[in-house]
Amino acid sequence: MVLAFMAQHVWEVGASVLAVVIIGQGLFWLIRGPSVSEAQGMSERTVRAVACLAVLIGVGIGIAAFTVDAEQPGVHGGTGWGGAAGVIILCVWVALMCAGPVSKLVRARPRGRSGKHS
Repeated sequence: MVLAFMAQHVWEVGASVLAVVIIGQGLFWLIRGPSVSEAQGMSERTVRAVACLAVLIGVGIGIAAFTVDAEQPGVHGGTGWGGAAGVIILCVWVALMCAGPVSKLVRARPRGRSGKHS
């Protein structure tokens, strides 16, 4: 059964970005631990187990990005990137996927001295 075909580059870039975001979130939870709002009543051990699972799923998606053939059989040609509109849409999607984790890292950064020495 085939759900859909897409350009190979879209699959590779999209799945790679998704894998990096999932692995990054899992590693963030593993290293820093969950905040009170993220844990939602789960124990720290459960959150870390979910984080390990997220890292494994992310690795699986990353491997699939380059091992699954997403293009329709026999259809090749064009620029390989789907034209300017396809590249722009892909760039917007990548930026949106990265915006959430980056904002989370900025909010989670330690609030130390402001750099001024007395």
